[in-house]
Amino acid sequence: MNRKHLIVLICSALRFTCACAFVFLCLPAAGQPNIVSQPQNQAVSLGSNATFSVTTVNVPPVGYQYQWRRNGSDILGATTNTLTVTNAQFVNQGNYSVLVSNLTGSVTSSNAFLKITPVNQAIISWGDNVAVYGPGTDAAFDSPEGIERMMRRLRGRGYTGVYMRTDIPQFDSNQVVLYNTVNPLVNLLIQNGVVATSASFDVFSTMRQFAETNGLEFWTYHPSVYSDGVAQGIDGDWPYGLTYVIDHPEVLTIDRAGTKQYMVREYGYPGARASKVQEFVYLAQTYGIRNFFPSMRTEAAQLAVQATLPLKADQFGFNQIVVDAMQTNYGVNILTDPRFDVNSVSYSPTNSMVTNWQNLRGGYLTQFYRDLHATLVALNPDAHIVTAIPGDHIGPELGNWQLDWRTWVNEGLLSDLLVGVSLEGNPQSTAGKGYLTDASNGIGTIPIST
Repeated sequence: MNRKHLIVLICSALRFTCACAFVFLCLPAAGQPNIVSQPQNQAVSLGSNATFSVTTVNVPPVGYQYQWRRNGSDILGATTNTLTVTNAQFVNQGNYSVLVSNLTGSVTSSNAFLKITPVNQAIISWGDNVAVYGPGTDAAFDSPEGIERMMRRLRGRGYTGVYMRTDIPQFDSNQVVLYNTVNPLVNLLIQNGVVATSASFDVFSTMRQFAETNGLEFWTYHPSVYSDGVAQGIDGDWPYGLTYVIDHPEVLTIDRAGTKQYMVREYGYPGARASKVQEFVYLAQTYGIRNFFPSMRTEAAQLAVQATLPLKADQFGFNQIVVDAMQTNYGVNILTDPRFDVNSVSYSPTNSMVTNWQNLRGGYLTQFYRDLHATLVALNPDAHIVTAIPGDHIGPELGNWQLDWRTWVNEGLLSDLLVGVSLEGNPQSTAGKGYLTDASNGIGTIPIST
């Protein structure tokens, strides 16, 4: 008795051929993998679980292979269409993707970011702690043993992370100039405090090590975006100045008369951005830091030369690079146009052309954050940046230039954003100065639900 055999062949032809003894059934060939549902961003509390998944089209039913990755590196054993991160810790934070492959090709999913939400963060101004509590106390953070004990205490009291403020010794020696002031007490506190401590051991590497050992997320709080110090002789009470601004005073923001606002650089200058980025590069490479808080808080009002503080919010911002850009982009000369003269009746902080100028200056700051993010992530894919803002404008004691935080968020430049935070180092009266955002007085702030 003849027996018929069924042979199934996978081919590209949509036909079948019959014979008396055999049946050839031809099916469509398997195409390259097609992802129809991408992994989604996750935000979970410390110690919780997070699950990522990917959905693919798989017709005909030929097996797919999966390989999950974190920040581009394969995760051992993660080879199904779902990935669960259990008991998530800060070290698990990052970008997750999956490579899907079959016999004909492969495709990589989009990135999904896993954010570990801290429960409670401590913010510590290290230099002030050394001055107030030291020497030799745990709270001064001036010895490895004291730092270890303090990190254990912070974790034991429920803190999940620590923001540690940098001080003068955390700059590259080529980036900062330290000099004696007319105030002997200031000199004593600095030389016997942060300088002597930093000379005795690697303070910030030790802080990071013991923070991470105790399960704390460690962030470097670097408050120098708008606190550049001053050149020696400008202010007798001020103990330092940043080398780049001393060598390039033209980057300090100026008013229409050419008066400088000390401490505050105009980020329209590429060199001003690049030198500031290098401060963070030094922190990353020297101390192994990967979490950064570039604070925009300014200490300008702490200078004795407070005559250079803005009398009106839009007083400064007339550097040549800004003047040229406004002429090129909008055909206006901001040095002669009365709409930009804060003492003219033609001036209004909400005038459309003034808004263009405010947005231009804010765009320079956005470019700084782009440069910073790209540089730090190139050094370490696990690098993260947070910052704090008062609202849509920078506010006292700086001005009205735009803070384009929506772009910062949409472009993934920030991991977190703190809102409603005043950037005043020494709050002054803002009445009648025309600030569009003034967090200390509840003007123009951003609701947390935004």
